[in-house]
Amino acid sequence: MDPVEVLQSLLVNGLEWASSVPILSWIIRYIGTSLYNDPWRLFLEAALFIVLLNYLLQKRYKPTKNYVKLSKKEIDDLVEEWEPEPLISTPPPRHHLDLNSALVIDE
Repeated sequence: MDPVEVLQSLLVNGLEWASSVPILSWIIRYIGTSLYNDPWRLFLEAALFIVLLNYLLQKRYKPTKNYVKLSKKEIDDLVEEWEPEPLISTPPPRHHLDLNSALVIDE
């Protein structure tokens, strides 16, 4: 047999088998109509599906555990030395008059 005929018969047999499976027949029909109606969307969906499979099947990232172990005394020393930064910076001098002259209404 000619290799083209073998490939054609495999393709026809595969499509006949796939059409007998309910989900596969729906997928084949969807791909056929999508390719006919909007081929660029089909290529985009295929690319996104490949990216999704790559993401799901890739090896998970686990950070290495080569951090420094500190003793309780070293942790306490670091906590004592630590000085927090102010949450807001000090206002410039031109704003002091505005801040000090805020009107407060008492009831």
